[in-house]
Amino acid sequence: MNLEKNVPLQPYNTFGIAAKAQALVRVHSEADLLAVLADPQLATLPRQVLGGGSNIVLTGDVKALVLKVEVPGLRLASETDKHWVIEAGAGESWHDLVAWSLDNGYPGLENMALIPGTVGASPVQNIGAYGVELQDRFDSLDAMDMFTGELFSLNAAQCGFSYRDSVFKHASGGPDGLGLAGRAVILRVRFALAKRWKPELGYLDLERKMAETGIHNPDARQIFDWVVAIRRAKLTPRPAGDRQCRQFLQEPHRHPRAVRRHHRPRPEGGALPHARRQHQTGRRLADRRLRLERQDRGPRRGVREAGAGAGQQGRARKPLYWGRSDDAGQGDSDQCL
Repeated sequence: MNLEKNVPLQPYNTFGIAAKAQALVRVHSEADLLAVLADPQLATLPRQVLGGGSNIVLTGDVKALVLKVEVPGLRLASETDKHWVIEAGAGESWHDLVAWSLDNGYPGLENMALIPGTVGASPVQNIGAYGVELQDRFDSLDAMDMFTGELFSLNAAQCGFSYRDSVFKHASGGPDGLGLAGRAVILRVRFALAKRWKPELGYLDLERKMAETGIHNPDARQIFDWVVAIRRAKLTPRPAGDRQCRQFLQEPHRHPRAVRRHHRPRPEGGALPHARRQHQTGRRLADRRLRLERQDRGPRRGVREAGAGAGQQGRARKPLYWGRSDDAGQGDSDQCL
């Protein structure tokens, strides 16, 4: 274990905010975490897990011990008649994993290209894009319990995946509680990718790409290129040196009437989001939900306003603010994103 003091965090957060970590340990393997637990001074410190730095807003120097997850590794872990199981270290870039999987002939992650953050963050948030979620490709993960130092593995059911949620985002209710927020550090993640690959194209932007290019049976590489192009086109051009981080958004929970209104039927079955939905802000969706609920059940208190950007709608999810005494040790770790 290499303990670093007064480490500048500006290179490790996507806003590029200048701040320092009073103490930082780079985690390359479980041995580094065990060394932290064995150190009497470090073991009692509050801890913050840092991944890609795309979900933090630094408001000052960080007093907690920063665990900078840098576990490396990309490999084919196993193979069955139906699946390839690939494994990635938690410190690997998510986008690099997607590109590596295609380069090595393992399709299945292409719809989630260019999502920011690290591999270790992906199961915490149950990331997803363009019709595919991580839980659709997830096999298992390895993590360490930072209370006991025990290594453990979880399958998809044990991770408790739901929309942009998992057991890693909820605090434990006690020693035997199910929540793992602030307790577990993810070290490696495995994905099961089907050998009989099928493209996931049930998304408006991808259908537009098919219409524009005339390619109606794209391969995985073509979908990867489309997703990258779509994502980059939606990013607002920014001056050189201007920094930004990922969106803190979730889709709003909408009234069934609003869902029916903003989905049109498709001749081949299923539903496709109406084109106008692509451009509505989360605030308008939340306001519409409030009006519908007032009509059906009367006024409802506590409906949260939402923000949106980059062509998406959603309920604002609070980013992590590091450096404030009232937030120390609270909320999701940045390994979450």
